[in-house]
Amino acid sequence: MTSLRQWMVSAALGIGMTMSAGNVLAQSQDESGQQQRPENQQARSTQQQPHPELVAQCLDTAKNRPNQEDIQGLAVLETNAGDYKSGHEYPLVVNLQGEGNAIYVVECHVDQQGKPHFEDIKARGQPKK
Repeated sequence: MTSLRQWMVSAALGIGMTMSAGNVLAQSQDESGQQQRPENQQARSTQQQPHPELVAQCLDTAKNRPNQEDIQGLAVLETNAGDYKSGHEYPLVVNLQGEGNAIYVVECHVDQQGKPHFEDIKARGQPKK
């Protein structure tokens, strides 16, 4: 009796785990039914950061610099913009998700008037080839 009961419990757990995995898979599809990678979902959800206008201005100044990596259209992974206080100078950092495991770290300096000025961009990881 004990082995039959253990088997039934194991089977029920297996079915529950399979159904749970199916739900996660269904939730990871976008509106067109295309499968989305988990890092893309994270990038989308973190784009709703505090001070989105400040982040956008920093990225605009970074995109206009000469002879650098192309960051056009990359998703924001995270930023420290939530700690920014208006009227104070601030070192703004924005991490962008590139191809493969590449992450671009964009650094801007926000002046007392709230205007970001591009300082540097660093690539980490390797782009997908």
